[in-house]
Amino acid sequence: MTSCAGSLPTRPLPRSAYARGAPGGAVRLLRVGSAVELGRLTVVPYRQGMGVGSFLLREAETVFPEIREMQIFTGEHSTANLRLYERSGYVETGRTPVGDYSIVHLTKALTSSGPKA
Repeated sequence: MTSCAGSLPTRPLPRSAYARGAPGGAVRLLRVGSAVELGRLTVVPYRQGMGVGSFLLREAETVFPEIREMQIFTGEHSTANLRLYERSGYVETGRTPVGDYSIVHLTKALTSSGPKA
């Protein structure tokens, strides 16, 4: 898998994963002060469960070496997303009610050399 990036650091920064020349997924990042918001991480259905999401998340954590925190949100019913984020070291920091469900907010502390161990 390889990745590619574009745009300016102060605007949403797309990252893409390609496997055998076909897109496998993408992630959108937005730098906000000393943190980065992961706005969306998507994996095409036929690539799910093959490590594409984990790859994109690891890549996202290295795009801005100076950041101190990665922030993510997902729906409370998105169990696969929550498992991925928790397995990758993200910690729930709160929930925002939206109609019949809640948005789960998670963060991960990062160092200048990448994710904290």
